[in-house]
Amino acid sequence: MVRINDVIQLDPAQNDWGPLLCIVSEVKSWGVQCYALVPEKRGELPGSMYLRVNTGMFQVIGHAEWIVGSSSTEDPESA
Repeated sequence: MVRINDVIQLDPAQNDWGPLLCIVSEVKSWGVQCYALVPEKRGELPGSMYLRVNTGMFQVIGHAEWIVGSSSTEDPESA
């Protein structure tokens, strides 16, 4: 069962973006909405690319511990 903040990997046999890793932001009846982080300049928060992926086109591989923009996200350089 997929949950919000799960890390999923898109199936390259069924999706042009496979084997991209994404973090689930919403669980829907048809699948999930997820995002992948896009690198930017050092010291800035990364950008996000959002995708909608149907059930059966991804595998759950884990759960994200740190979410960008949440209060638990800290810049390791400032610690």
